Amino acid sequence: MLASRRVLRVLLPRAFSTAAKARSNVIVWGNGSVGQLGVGPFEVSGITRKYEELGPKVLDSFLEQNINVTKLALGQDHSAAVDENGRVYMWGRGEKGQLGLGESKLQADAPTLLETLQDVKIVDISCGVTHTAAVDSEGRVFTWGFGGSAMSDNALGLGPSSGKNQMAPALVETFIEDGCPIASIDCGDAHTVALSVDGEVWSWGRGDNGRLGNGELISLEYPEPMEFFDKVNIVQIAAGRSFTLALRDDGRVFGWGKNNHFQLGSEGGGMVVDMNTMESFPVEITGFYDERIVKIAAGKEHGAAISAAGRLFIWGSNLWVQPREITALKHKKIVDVACGDRSTLVVAEDGTAFTFGKRGMGSSNYLGHYDTQPQAQPKQLDALSQAFVMAGACGSQHMAVLARAQSLAADSDFSFRE
Repeated sequence: MLASRRVLRVLLPRAFSTAAKARSNVIVWGNGSVGQLGVGPFEVSGITRKYEELGPKVLDSFLEQNINVTKLALGQDHSAAVDENGRVYMWGRGEKGQLGLGESKLQADAPTLLETLQDVKIVDISCGVTHTAAVDSEGRVFTWGFGGSAMSDNALGLGPSSGKNQMAPALVETFIEDGCPIASIDCGDAHTVALSVDGEVWSWGRGDNGRLGNGELISLEYPEPMEFFDKVNIVQIAAGRSFTLALRDDGRVFGWGKNNHFQLGSEGGGMVVDMNTMESFPVEITGFYDERIVKIAAGKEHGAAISAAGRLFIWGSNLWVQPREITALKHKKIVDVACGDRSTLVVAEDGTAFTFGKRGMGSSNYLGHYDTQPQAQPKQLDALSQAFVMAGACGSQHMAVLARAQSLAADSDFSFRE
């Protein structure tokens, strides 16, 4: 449901404490028909029975409870946040258990504290299509969500598909047994990858299309290390729908899995799209003009990378076979990027944010510009002109940013002004 008033920009009130000024605010937009925006109770409308916010909207629940969010993760229809104390909040669709809130809470329209993880401090979290994974400060991994079926494998790493969903967070014992603390984690649509504190990559879940990177097409019920990276140090991982990216400590980028939309930065089967093209072992992605890459991101069918100089490169989605620099942003130093379903969210060092992308025919573009039009080139989010954006996240049809005031001379809380 589109609000009756048109929000033109997010403005900043003034009379707040210094402590509040440093607090980040969660701002969302996009399709919220199953609660994935976290705005609270809503009414669907129109023939398609949708609720949507076409422009940025602050999540009041975090403001009202004085919660300082430090990390966001968006999945297909659900979302997650971690606060400065390591507590987790979930919202959106949860009938497969992806919210981790138990059998009695299959949808949450507002951020809801995940009480079962209150005794641990979560440092990383990721949302897939129907599962969620998190890492605590001791390097332990917890997963919850779709438990698989006779026809579909699970990505939880807890054992064979049982036909029963994991409705609350469960500890992945493999890493405890192997004495391998994990630093970060990322979820694809049906697979999961983890990065150890020693730079080792682990993968599990569905193995078709080579998405696990072990040279095979079989699924893994438990996490297994990727031998390909045994003698190198990986510093970041990013899981797309059916592919995965990894960043080495020397700035080189590798990818594996499905390549039907050039999401691995190469032609694969040729310029004619081959739906079966894939790489079951990691292959290096080149074309960064000798730039050292420091950050990567993966979406449904495309990838992104940021160089040390702040240059942004994009590839995939049947648009660019190899990484292509987004020259429209050369005047900015890019520090963060997130990829969704043929959409990209970019954050610059000066706190400005840009979105661009194009969805398929008949689908809406939720890019935060108060319309549903595609954007071939990055367009600044003018509604956030009074905010300093620090980081962003993309789901399938929704986006979110963490933002504060442009300077500590103004407050970091935000309110809407017509």
